[in-house]
Amino acid sequence: MNIVFCYNYLLGYESINNKYINPGGGIEDGETLEEYCERELLKENGKLHLTKAEAKARCICIWKALEETLEIFGRYEDFHKTNIADFGLYRREYFALKEYCEK
Repeated sequence: MNIVFCYNYLLGYESINNKYINPGGGIEDGETLEEYCERELLKENGKLHLTKAEAKARCICIWKALEETLEIFGRYEDFHKTNIADFGLYRREYFALKEYCEK
């Protein structure tokens, strides 16, 4: 789920991994799309508890300006030889956000 508000972008930051992530989640069994969006927004804004994996990674949610977010994800090549999963994550987010900004 990508959340943009007043030209700011909501990011997760895994302090233990020094990595930014796009907040995510999935629709739980029996949950409507509206319920999913409400639950995720509450969680990403600190109103609900983190999952075990998020807590283990010491994940926090922070707002960044769109330009700064593009700059963060634009560093995807830094991961090309060291962590191909993070390379793919950052590259995907960079191009999706760039396309969003061009609209």
